[in-house]
Amino acid sequence: WAAVEVQWHDTATAQTRTVHTSDATPVRRLTYQAATEAEAIEHARAELARIQRATAEVRLSIYGDPRIASETPIDLTGFHPSVDGRWVTARVEHLLGSDYTTTLTATPPSGRRG
Repeated sequence: WAAVEVQWHDTATAQTRTVHTSDATPVRRLTYQAATEAEAIEHARAELARIQRATAEVRLSIYGDPRIASETPIDLTGFHPSVDGRWVTARVEHLLGSDYTTTLTATPPSGRRG
């Protein structure tokens, strides 16, 4: 999904109105109806962020850590708000050369996927 739309009830005009995160397509339409325009905007932005995170993937190369294996939950902090949080390793490679490094690919936990 490239955009999210949420409906809200305008009490001044007694009409249902719609907010969009952008004009992009495809659009995910939430069945939830917000009470206010501000609430609708907040829900639309939150859902779009959730969708983008669920389709995200991070790749890291760190100092070697033998405790990290495939399907290991890891907590990332200090990166960016869209990255910080719990991830699950999908692929892990340990390399021993002049130093020991761990290279990993991680995805959001399955419970967060769209």
